[in-house]
Amino acid sequence: MRRELFYLLSAKTFSDFGYAFDFICFGTFIWLQTHSPFATACLSATLYGGRFLGAKIVHQYGDMWNRRCAMLFSDLLRMAMLLLLFSLPFNQKLTWIYPTVFIIGIGRTVFESTLTASLPVISGNRLQLINSLSVGLRGAALILGMLFASVATKQLGFNTLFFLDALTYAISAAVLWRTTLHFRDENVSEKTEGAPSRVRLRLLHHFGFLLWAVVIVRGIDAFGSGTHHVGLPMLGAQFNESDPASAFGKIWAMWGVGMMIGSFFFRPLIAKAVERIPQKVFFCATALMSLGFIIIFWSKTWPMIFAGALCAGCGDGMGEIAFRQTLQREKDLIRGSLFGLSEMVMNTGFIVGMLFTGWVAIPTTIAHWVLALHGLPIVASVLILSLFSTKRSILKPECME
Repeated sequence: MRRELFYLLSAKTFSDFGYAFDFICFGTFIWLQTHSPFATACLSATLYGGRFLGAKIVHQYGDMWNRRCAMLFSDLLRMAMLLLLFSLPFNQKLTWIYPTVFIIGIGRTVFESTLTASLPVISGNRLQLINSLSVGLRGAALILGMLFASVATKQLGFNTLFFLDALTYAISAAVLWRTTLHFRDENVSEKTEGAPSRVRLRLLHHFGFLLWAVVIVRGIDAFGSGTHHVGLPMLGAQFNESDPASAFGKIWAMWGVGMMIGSFFFRPLIAKAVERIPQKVFFCATALMSLGFIIIFWSKTWPMIFAGALCAGCGDGMGEIAFRQTLQREKDLIRGSLFGLSEMVMNTGFIVGMLFTGWVAIPTTIAHWVLALHGLPIVASVLILSLFSTKRSILKPECME
């Protein structure tokens, strides 16, 4: 069992490593080719448009399909698109990169949502630990992937990185093929198979106030996060115009370090709170993450920028664990649909936030937009936490289940 779980976490780590490649390579490629904030925003919006469609697919079919096969197919599809991008002449890559990013977005959401919905079945009573390991390893993969991409982009060139990126998904697929873990609760799989989506949607109506609050704040946070996705290439260019990938790759790497600190160090310290009231932990962590990105864009020195990145990553890591714990409490019958729904809300926020930021922001105003839009999840989290503290009668334990 431990060996099989190791294989599974390894597959996810390789997949995350490949996604880190995507994040740096594609953003830098578009910025250097166009020097257009709107084109950079459109690339990010294309990625999250794919993630939105992937979430819709998971919401519709995530409780019916073979979860292992769905994850395997998502890796192979991303690998194929990247190999095709690698094989094209350079003057055609700019056109093909958008459909490639769109498919990568679909595959990312299918893989992540399906795996996260499966973890309660796979891990049993070690769910919080496995969630922590999963998030922490993702942070490590993002650190290594982004640092490598930020350095290798200039040394090896984009085409070599596209090929190496495809290779990471091939490794993930190979590792996933090796595992024999069960990804679905066998006690409910027969009931779930072929269940009409309207039955699952009817069950969603019974969720409590806090669950819906978590999903909605996740969407607001994603809307605010559109600013730093568009703004970090601009910030990187301000530090090193000829090699912006190096600068904003280091920021994302420090964010990854923060994720590991939040997952491996702070999460054990608040393990009881994550188990009993993961919603409250989520709101606190979301506010910390947004505050961290505000610090990044309003700081003038690298130590303060790195400190902000650490705060953002720490909040993101603990928030992701608490978010998973909240949704994973639901029955396996509807867990796939629920994760698909939450991904749809989150990716809608990302798309709208990035398109809006790409339309209104320029390098001299991006810090103000980061402050304004990242302030929204901070305000929302503080308001709900105040309600949590002053009106506990509304938030009875049965509403939190």
